[in-house]
Amino acid sequence: MADQESHSSFQDTVAKSAELGRHARELGRDTRETNLSFLRTEIATGLTFAKVAMDSKDDSAKRVRNEANARKAYEILWCPTSAFLWQKWVS
Repeated sequence: MADQESHSSFQDTVAKSAELGRHARELGRDTRETNLSFLRTEIATGLTFAKVAMDSKDDSAKRVRNEANARKAYEILWCPTSAFLWQKWVS
């Protein structure tokens, strides 16, 4: 009797462990998808700022502001830290 209870408890533990493993993999996949979505949005936003800056008059406040915003998007995407994080996200 005690042997059966021990075996059942072990099976429950194994089943819970497998379920937790599946859940962890799903969370990892969701996190990568969210990170990629953020990067796509950052690229689109940066390109929009760059286009608005290019279409603005030279030395206007609008051009300066949008160039700065486009530069921020570039730095977020291409600074060495971002490149390191990118490799971790996609692997």
